[in-house]
Amino acid sequence: MAEIQAALKPDEAVVALYSAHDRTYVWTLTPQRAGFQVVAVERQQLAADVARVRSSLDLSDGTVKKFDAERAQALYQLLLSPDEALWASSKLLNVIPHGALGQIPFGLLLTAAHQSSAGNAAAPWLIRRIAVAQQSSASSFLALRQRNPSAATRENFIGFGDPVFMGGKHAAASGKIRNLRLVSPVTASTPEGGTGNVAGDAFARLSPLPDTQLELEEMARAIKADPRKDLFLGARATEGNVKRSRLAGYRVVAFATHGLVPGELVGLDQPALALANPLYSNDKENDGLLTLEEVLGLRLDAEWVVLSACNTGSSDGLQGEAVSGLGRGFFFAGARSLLVSNWAVETVSARLLTTGVFKLQMEDAGLTRAEALRRSMLKLMSQGEIDYAHPAFWAPFTLVGDGYR
Repeated sequence: MAEIQAALKPDEAVVALYSAHDRTYVWTLTPQRAGFQVVAVERQQLAADVARVRSSLDLSDGTVKKFDAERAQALYQLLLSPDEALWASSKLLNVIPHGALGQIPFGLLLTAAHQSSAGNAAAPWLIRRIAVAQQSSASSFLALRQRNPSAATRENFIGFGDPVFMGGKHAAASGKIRNLRLVSPVTASTPEGGTGNVAGDAFARLSPLPDTQLELEEMARAIKADPRKDLFLGARATEGNVKRSRLAGYRVVAFATHGLVPGELVGLDQPALALANPLYSNDKENDGLLTLEEVLGLRLDAEWVVLSACNTGSSDGLQGEAVSGLGRGFFFAGARSLLVSNWAVETVSARLLTTGVFKLQMEDAGLTRAEALRRSMLKLMSQGEIDYAHPAFWAPFTLVGDGYR
């Protein structure tokens, strides 16, 4: 606790949670003060409440659900409200969740009761009061704060996305909601010339993500990168190009593709990012899956690693940490913060949100990462033809790691 307090900036706080079988423990730390609460809520009940909130954020079927405001406010009252006075004057709240609590962004919790009839735009979201960063563990938070400063001479941006999976066979647009679900193994076919191995199964079962090309292009423009040399799209979004690129020379490294978890494909025993199918990209030395082991072999010096269109933000449940094994791999490789997506997103709002973060930071060099994300969320709430104030649109991306520059 003392080490964390010493690492905190004057205007930030930490809330760490541990969900035991029949109660939940909550530590609240600021540079000068500490609080501790034992909350009488069972792990099973917390998991059920989180699942209900998550289900009200699910856009995968193309419909917007009524947000479960009652449970979102109840979770705030249970976990954050008892020691609210400790962090009330802070500008950044670092949350170290545990178990199921890692599956929801805390910024969408409601700080007071809210009637749905009043509309989402008027709701007292926590993100209106304070920027939020999620930490995978207390030790990783300390490690990030102790890391040496980044090199001053770096390029702004490099991005990999919209990889070709099945040539022209599955080139249909993915629509307004990104389809992150794998095609059923029964209906999937092995690519021509394939061997039926793990990679072959992956490409046969992955839906295309053509909208991610536009997102990466707009992100590159916002950060004043050169799309001709800094973007690797389609057949160029290969595992080989990732490994050959001097990633340590970039401030922002972005991947816009499917994230795969262990067991999701037969024979896949570690998390992976799906990149271009070697059969259609002339990358025969690689299998097209950037696995956790290979992520650990990368060398980064990035302020941001963006993992868009992936279910990379949800807890993998293996070690009780809040970011997936794939995300942890990028931290070990040298990233200072991750911007990760938690659920299937609507393409326009996702593009506005992610590009908004980098536009804000380019306009204000002193803006912290967490505050840039908060302001981009608030701006998104007030625009759009549909109700972008619904957290399904503004809350899918979470900042994990160091929320400062």
